[in-house]
Amino acid sequence: MATSAAAYQKLLTVGTKIIAVGRNYAAHAKELGNAVPKEPVLFLKPTSSYLENGGRIEVPEPLEALDHEVELAVVIGQRARDVPEAKAMDYVGGYALALDMTAREIQSTAKAAGLPWSIAKGQDTFTPISPVVPTSMVPDPHNLELWLKVDGEIRQKGSTSDMIFRIPFLISHISSIFTLLEGDIILTGTPQGVGPVKVGQKIDAGITGLLDMHFDVERRHKGLLRPSPAVSWGARKGRAGAGKPSPATGRGGSRGGAGMEGGTGPREGIRRKRGACQAHAPL
Repeated sequence: MATSAAAYQKLLTVGTKIIAVGRNYAAHAKELGNAVPKEPVLFLKPTSSYLENGGRIEVPEPLEALDHEVELAVVIGQRARDVPEAKAMDYVGGYALALDMTAREIQSTAKAAGLPWSIAKGQDTFTPISPVVPTSMVPDPHNLELWLKVDGEIRQKGSTSDMIFRIPFLISHISSIFTLLEGDIILTGTPQGVGPVKVGQKIDAGITGLLDMHFDVERRHKGLLRPSPAVSWGARKGRAGAGKPSPATGRGGSRGGAGMEGGTGPREGIRRKRGACQAHAPL
């Protein structure tokens, strides 16, 4: 594993995709009226949807709210294709906490019409994410308590021990379909308690005893030019220069937990857009 300074840089500039797993907690599947799946339900989100801890989640017009879904994110540390389940954990580069923000109205309307619903999951700021935590700080990723509060009220609390499909199986299964590249992340599903968060409210979320993160929810106003929170703390691979030294490591870069190796140059105002895929039911 490399320095904490490089974690976000790799996550934002080298990772090519976010693979999300739907209905991976039985109670969550049931609360949305879905059957418990017999194999993982997968969909893609663009990396342009990342939002740094402390940023502002934007609710687009004419929506009044978004649904929150708190999830453990597995950060891939090296190229993985057709990985055996027994060796899958060797490909984990770290962990993070993420929110899969969902425009449920858009998703439900698209589903009813038999249409894809990428825009319900993949808009800018729809994947708020924490600093990357090294694997050494997470001895058992299947024994973590995830929680989320809205305006101080607990909305979600659940254990990763309740996952239907565990991380080694997910890595093996997904890598048999998509080649996983360094910096890609897998969102491993959300526990029960998903619900709406409105403009003006605040979200706090965390992994008990490990990390927490905080976001304000605001209205998206098109046409306003301001630096993207998704890239303001990253560095574009191959560019010269370094950020301020990390208090933890003394090396240059952005804030965050330990992660993978990456470039250290500043990155300003650059957004990348990638496509997203679809599934066929609320997740």
